[in-house]
Amino acid sequence: MIWTLFQVGLALAFLLVVADSLGSKWVRSQARSLAKRLYTSPASQLDTPINLPALLLRWQELGQGATANASPVVRLRIKGAHQPAHRPGKWIPIEAKCFLRIAPLGWVFFADKTSGLFRSTKIIGQLSADGCSLRQWQQSLFPQKMVHKETTPVMVHFQYLAYLAWLPGGLSRIALDWQVAEELTLTGTLRSPLNSKPLAVTFSFDQEGRLQSLQAGFWVAQYSQFRQLGGQTAPYHLRFDFGEDAGIWSLNITEINREEDFAWW
Repeated sequence: MIWTLFQVGLALAFLLVVADSLGSKWVRSQARSLAKRLYTSPASQLDTPINLPALLLRWQELGQGATANASPVVRLRIKGAHQPAHRPGKWIPIEAKCFLRIAPLGWVFFADKTSGLFRSTKIIGQLSADGCSLRQWQQSLFPQKMVHKETTPVMVHFQYLAYLAWLPGGLSRIALDWQVAEELTLTGTLRSPLNSKPLAVTFSFDQEGRLQSLQAGFWVAQYSQFRQLGGQTAPYHLRFDFGEDAGIWSLNITEINREEDFAWW
């Protein structure tokens, strides 16, 4: 009897693990499909670039090198941790991928956040001319569940702008109403490719022209650990602080790839 119960328990555990694996693969396949579509969709003609203030032009030169050789795409591999707003001091490991393209302008983000044994949150962010979203799937085996959540478009736009630090050429396609508030601070109103409600943001730079932070209201993205890669300057650490909305995200960029051929990694 005990042996039979043991076998039934093992069978149930196996089925739960399979269910968790299939659920994870399904969400990952959604992100992969979006990223592949972004990379392989027909190239669109670039609009006439918007005239940018000197601070942003300097950052573009540092971040993309010679304009003639600037790649229209970039993909990032990321590892880090998330501290939820409701759980200060608790850091949850994250692995993520980010895809950006200029023409057509778009962004795809996938993150896998593991909070415990068989407990994880999958996140897919997407912004393009077709729409924008930031969706979350919370998976758990004990109890078995898969919860789907949506995030506000404004947070999507802010993250999209923050990741343009690795593809600064995209800034000249979306900028509006720039004003220099201080010597190294630039404030402006930007819109997404959807021409939706503008988002007021403030860029801060250091004396060398490197982007230090991006702020919209009480949301802040901070950049550090700058390195040279193929004649281009790029930050290798990004810290998001969303306050009570989404906590703190500390992200290390482990790989930057500017090849135009699509690959999931």
